[in-house]
Amino acid sequence: MIEPTSPAASPPRNIALDYLRAVALLMMMWAHLWRVLLGATATQRIALAIVEIGQVPFFLAFGMTQVRLLRRDREAIWSTLVLFGLIGLLHGYFMWFRPAWEFFLFLWFMSAVIVATRALGVPPRWLVAASVVVLAVNAVFPLGMSPFALMLGPQIAASARPALAFAEHFWLLPGPFYPAPWGVVVVLGLVLGVEFPAALRRVDVVGALAVVALLAAVFLAYRTPPLSIGLRFQLEKWNVSTAYVIGSSAAVLVMYAALARLETATWVRQVTYPAVRFFSDRLLEATILHYLAGRILLDPRVSGWLIVRDGHDTSWPVTLVVSIANVILLAILVWLVDRLWGLTLRRSGKTIARLNWRWVAFGGGLTWVVLILAASSTHIDRVSLRWWAFAAMLLLALFQQQRRVRRQT
Repeated sequence: MIEPTSPAASPPRNIALDYLRAVALLMMMWAHLWRVLLGATATQRIALAIVEIGQVPFFLAFGMTQVRLLRRDREAIWSTLVLFGLIGLLHGYFMWFRPAWEFFLFLWFMSAVIVATRALGVPPRWLVAASVVVLAVNAVFPLGMSPFALMLGPQIAASARPALAFAEHFWLLPGPFYPAPWGVVVVLGLVLGVEFPAALRRVDVVGALAVVALLAAVFLAYRTPPLSIGLRFQLEKWNVSTAYVIGSSAAVLVMYAALARLETATWVRQVTYPAVRFFSDRLLEATILHYLAGRILLDPRVSGWLIVRDGHDTSWPVTLVVSIANVILLAILVWLVDRLWGLTLRRSGKTIARLNWRWVAFGGGLTWVVLILAASSTHIDRVSLRWWAFAAMLLLALFQQQRRVRRQT
C-alpha cells in the first residue's frame, strides 16, 4: 500500500521520465501537424505511423506519475480528480461539443480507477491480470475501435465493420481513446512507477521487451488486408488492436530504457535537459497550448506561402521547417502564458492562494454547463464557444499547476 508522504521523502527525480514526457509531447505535436502536411507516399505514411504512437509514451508516463498522486492526502486527491475531470469535460467540448473519450477525459477516468482500486485495497497484480484479460478479449472482440477508423473508408476490411458497431455501442461516447484497451498502457506505467521509481534501477530488464516489440512489428507487417506498411500501422492504431497495444508499448519501454542512459551521459543531458525540464514541468499546460500553436502555424495567413495546399504533397524540407517552428512557437506560448500568469499571481497571489478549489471547480462546472446549453443555440458562433472552452481549460490547468507548486514548497 502506498501511503501519503512528504515531498522530502519522495524518490529522486526520474530524468528518463522527464525525457519520455517531452518526447511524447513532441510526437503528439508532429502527428497532428503531419496529418495535414504529409501525403500518401510510403515514406510519409511510415513517418506518420511512427509519430502516431505518441499517445503511448504519454499514457505510460501518466501511469508512472500516478504513484505521486497516491502519496497525497485525501483532500489533494479529491481536488486533483475533480479539477482534472473538468479539464477532461472541457477538452471533450473543445473537440466534439459534448463529453467524449478524448485524451484528458480518458486519463481522468484511469486516474479515478487507480485511486478507487487503491482505496478498496485491490492489489496492483489484479490490475495487471485485468489488463491481460482486456487484451485477450480485445483480440477477439475489439473494445476500442475509434470512429477515426472511418477516415480510412474502404480500406477497412468488411469483417471489421461489425466490430466497429460493437465498440461504438459498448462505449457510447465519441472519441479515439476508449478506456479499454488503452487503459492497459496506463496500468503498465503504474506498475513501472511502483517497481522502478528511478530510471536506472534494474532498467536493463525493460530492454528485454525489444524482442516483443520486434515480434509485434513483424506480426503487424504481415497482417491482412494486404495494405502498405504505413497505412496498415495507421489502421492498427485506430482499430486499437491487441498487437498494436503490445508492440507500441514495448517499443516505448525500450525508448524509456534508452533514455535512462542519459542520466550518465553528462554532456548530452547538460545540452538538452533544460528544454526537456521546461516542457515536462508544464506538460498539462503545454499539451493544451499545442492546439493553439498548431492552429496558428496551419493558418493560411501565416504559412500559406510556404505550405502546398493544392493537392500535392508538402516536401520534407518544408515539413521539417514547419515542425521545428511548431516547437519554437509552443515554447513561446508556454513562456508567455507563464509570464501572464506570474503577473496575475504577483498582483492577486494572496487572493488566488486563498481560493478554495471547490469554488474553482464550481466555476469550471458552471462554465461547462453554460457552454453545453449554448451549443444548441443557432445565434451563437460555435467556433467562439470552442475557444471559450479552451480558455477555461487552460485556466484550470494553471490553477492546478499553482497548487502543485505550493505543495512542493
